[in-house]
Amino acid sequence: GGPARARPGGRVIQLRPYQLSAVTWARDTLARLRAEGRDPSVVLQAPTGSGKSVMMDELEPEGVIAPGTDLVRQLQGSVPCARHHLVTNTALSMVRAGKLPRLRRWALDEARWVASPTGSEIVAALLHTGAELVLFDATPATPSGGGLGRWASELLQVASMKDLIRDGYLVPFRVLAPAEPQRELAARPVDAWRSATPGETGICFAENKRHAGQIAAQFEAAAVRAAVLTDDTPSRERTRIIAGLADGSITVAVCAQIL
Repeated sequence: GGPARARPGGRVIQLRPYQLSAVTWARDTLARLRAEGRDPSVVLQAPTGSGKSVMMDELEPEGVIAPGTDLVRQLQGSVPCARHHLVTNTALSMVRAGKLPRLRRWALDEARWVASPTGSEIVAALLHTGAELVLFDATPATPSGGGLGRWASELLQVASMKDLIRDGYLVPFRVLAPAEPQRELAARPVDAWRSATPGETGICFAENKRHAGQIAAQFEAAAVRAAVLTDDTPSRERTRIIAGLADGSITVAVCAQIL
């Protein structure tokens, strides 16, 4: 790994080589973009599990914006150097009220939200204050599949999932799918779970909230403890469901655009 570095609060973090390279690239690129008179906004594309919060913390942003309260709570613990941890709708309210703090550097987590109309408004306001932006995302793309070039000047692919598995940072995974593409699901999720991972804790991703409820009902009818998690789920209930996955009191969490 890279050199061990002391962080605020006495924490010592040893960056992995690819993390150290990404942090160095981001710092150098932001400085170059400023010198060239371009928007100092970059994307770090990093797979889930690559340690985005470690890289974020090393870049020492003064503010962090994420699209959900659960993510913001996680970042408060993993990126303590930031003085402001905001949910996107809070950031938008501050923008429109003229109360957005003027900070040197912001980190934007799960940053594909910048492609929404409200996200574009937030990015424009941040850049207008003279801030630098570092956008973190595993899949930095618009809903139509386009890139984030309107909101960032340059992008770095930090590492590929294949590389991280090869180097021992991620465990190998197995994909089970029909031999030929088809329009419908290959099997009901409860049947696929019974066949491939019986008894194991799992997360099932649904098409939408209605679909999530239907899937959870199928699991419950099969005597499998399931819970639905959507943006309507109250904060305390979200916490209970996530804790339930960890302690085994919930076997399957069915979510729509959340976990």
